[in-house]
Parts: sequence; structure tokens; C-alpha cells
Amino acid sequence: MTHFKRLPYSQVKIDQSFIADIDKNEDSLAIVEVVLTMARTLNLEVIAEGVETQEQFDVLNKLKCSGFQGYLFSKPLVAQAIKELISHD
Repeated sequence: MTHFKRLPYSQVKIDQSFIADIDKNEDSLAIVEVVLTMARTLNLEVIAEGVETQEQFDVLNKLKCSGFQGYLFSKPLVAQAIKELISHD
């Protein structure tokens, strides 16, 4: 927690271990809620890592999480594949 106070962060990433069971585990949900509240207070963007199911996304979206990363959206891609994906949108 001391690092939040000292270092110039613009983003916080929530580890996938908290996201994996967020729709089934009250402790994981509570931790994510606290992180989101703290991040908002500090004007930080939040990225939820390891979003793999629609249920996880729905919970995070309801909590107004600002960013998502995981297999629900895409498998890991090399830079060229990302450029191609974006340009063909």
C-alpha cells in the first residue's frame, strides 16, 4: 500500500486470481470492490486481468471496471496480428 502513495501510477491491474471466481466467491468480489474504490479515489484506471467468461465480465462491468484483459476478448497476439485485427474492424 505504501507504493500507491509514493509512486506515480496511472493504472492498477487486478490479478486474475481474484477475477477467476469473482462471480462465485464473496471474498474475491469484496477484494475487487475495494481495489476499484481505492483506484477511483486515486484517479487510477483499473485493468481486470484474466477475464475468461461472460459472467466475470458482467460482474466487472456492473462494478464499472474501466479495462479488461483476457481470453473472453482474444488470445494473446503478436504485434502484427493486433495491427491486422484493429485495421479490419
